[in-house]
Amino acid sequence: MLEYTVPDVARTAWDRARAQWDDTAAHDELLRLTNLHGCYAWVAARYREVRGDGDAIDPIAERQLDRVRRAAEVALLASGTPRAAPQKKTYQSTVLLIGLVMIMIVIGVVYAMYRRAQAATEAPSHGPPASRVR
Repeated sequence: MLEYTVPDVARTAWDRARAQWDDTAAHDELLRLTNLHGCYAWVAARYREVRGDGDAIDPIAERQLDRVRRAAEVALLASGTPRAAPQKKTYQSTVLLIGLVMIMIVIGVVYAMYRRAQAATEAPSHGPPASRVR
């Protein structure tokens, strides 16, 4: 999260928690404001800075970092919207394809009947083809 998007009340609560490190109420207030304003990444980064690495891991920072992680997961899961139930479209494309094929067959039959009727009414303009001369 970018620095400028963190509200001042969260920064003040962090300063208070830093000053009163052993006071759980100060950390609880910071977590409440984190949930309210959604600045989980910023608060987690602050706790990671204090926690340290290697053998010198601060247990309070580790516990609070775990609480921030869990709160962020809960907020993420709670804010998700369920997917809309899929509408029942059983065999919709298959029915459409069969309908198009049926229309093409009807058009073909009508065209064949038209050509046959046209051929029957026309008189041949010339006789049968000549046989081959040897």
